[in-house]
Amino acid sequence: LPAIWAVILQRYEIARLFGKRCKDPVSAGLTLSRACDKLMQILPPYDTDNYTQLGDEQTKFEDFSVQLIERYYNEQPRRAVALLQLNSQYIPDQIACSHFICSLSIQYIVEHQWWNGFNANPVVIMVTFFCPVLVCTPLFSFVPVVEVENSPLLLAILGPSEEKSKRRKPTCSEKFRKFYTAPITKFYTHALFYLAFIVFYAYTVAVGIRPNYVSIYEVIVVVGMISFFSENLFEVSTRSPHPPLSEGLLPPASN
Repeated sequence: LPAIWAVILQRYEIARLFGKRCKDPVSAGLTLSRACDKLMQILPPYDTDNYTQLGDEQTKFEDFSVQLIERYYNEQPRRAVALLQLNSQYIPDQIACSHFICSLSIQYIVEHQWWNGFNANPVVIMVTFFCPVLVCTPLFSFVPVVEVENSPLLLAILGPSEEKSKRRKPTCSEKFRKFYTAPITKFYTHALFYLAFIVFYAYTVAVGIRPNYVSIYEVIVVVGMISFFSENLFEVSTRSPHPPLSEGLLPPASN
């Protein structure tokens, strides 16, 4: 909050100092960048000097956050992923910061979230949804699971920033959990069900409608449409509200 007031009062050096010394400088830099953007929108058209200055400061604040997250990702990818996973709305909140979203580290994080630590062909994903045993076959490749050893003696020798870790292959239960909770799995299965519903709807309209009574095809279509609208209403009602302006990395899958 003091940094935002510093931006409003055009004390940009003080705002940068507050941003660097806060608990989460990445979020602070992005918040200050969005604050500059909001101020640019309310400036009168004739105030070109302040508009240009705010545009430059917006770019500087965003570049500062990009440099921090890229440096953090290069040094400790696993902790960088965990940092952004603490808040599920962290990345969606920064959509307006195009330079930040397009940075390589954020793209790796988004890809990791989308695939949830595995890789497979789209057709295989849709077939595996109905035949789960395929998850444990070579058709899928999973990222190794990282286990961190946090024994007191080890931490005393290496220090908290040099934790010893080892990698192992995920178990079958972990593979099932990763597969069925991955956004990519939900995307392909939803697309498959929607395509099947459209084909069935077209068939019902063409030959399934009866003039004297309600056929079973019509009943299935109505039930499907009710479930579709109910799902959308449920998603809208459970969606978290967008936070105010002042609130605020594992490598890709390998064979």
